[in-house]
Amino acid sequence: MKRLRFGYNTNGFAHHSIEDAIEILAELGYDGIAITVDHNHCNILKTTDEEIASLSRILEQRGLKVVVETGARYFLDRWRKHEPGFVSNEGREERITFTKKAIDLGKTLQAEAITICSGRLSPQVDAELAWPILVQGLADVAEYADKQGMNIALEPEPGMYIDDLTEYDRLCEEPLLKDRLHLALDIGHVRCSETRSIEEAILTYRDRIKTIHIEDIKGDVHEHLFFGDGDIDFQPVMNALSQISFEGLINVELSRDSHRAVEMAIKSIGFLHRYNKKERQ
Repeated sequence: MKRLRFGYNTNGFAHHSIEDAIEILAELGYDGIAITVDHNHCNILKTTDEEIASLSRILEQRGLKVVVETGARYFLDRWRKHEPGFVSNEGREERITFTKKAIDLGKTLQAEAITICSGRLSPQVDAELAWPILVQGLADVAEYADKQGMNIALEPEPGMYIDDLTEYDRLCEEPLLKDRLHLALDIGHVRCSETRSIEEAILTYRDRIKTIHIEDIKGDVHEHLFFGDGDIDFQPVMNALSQISFEGLINVELSRDSHRAVEMAIKSIGFLHRYNKKERQ
């Protein structure tokens, strides 16, 4: 059985170029990188095909696998965080177009998954209309991902319209989305939003999880913390991931720590490698 594979999200390297983040993570021994498309990192609204091809070569040379993330805070709207989303009153098509561009980026970079969130429910959208709007938008990008040979993975997130695994299950029952919507499981979000344990969630969704986000959480407050600064016991979490033979990237997400990115990346890989001291048999 292969060892667990760890990556780091570039939303925690906001003050570095994408090339420098790649070099640092490779030298530290990370297996991959979660690239959050943002103004400073793979801006797919401005980046040329030649620049993306160059990035692909760098990643291949450094041996880093990739997940493409679409959760940048102010990429599409300078005033409103995470807007527009799939259930916004205005701009839904902009979100869909952006997501398709992220899928194209993922194909060039040979990404293991492209992660998405539902977005927040716009006050102007009737709750009864929001669900079919969401399903149709997700079906559009899921169909596009299928054609490109990419895995689209939805991340339930506190504060979003789809904020827990029960709502994710409900989405997966929709005929337009059945067997097409994978899961991006955030360990901290499970702690915040679920009554079940993290390890139970991992075992339950073992066949749907394409990528993992990992960080610590204090209580049920949605604030990503360094390992040991919150309340999560990571040994059962890692045991569960080993039990399901998880082969996707497990990406550290410390988006509030870019001012100390190198320090956090060093400390994080040191912490995580405790669970990879030996090759798992």
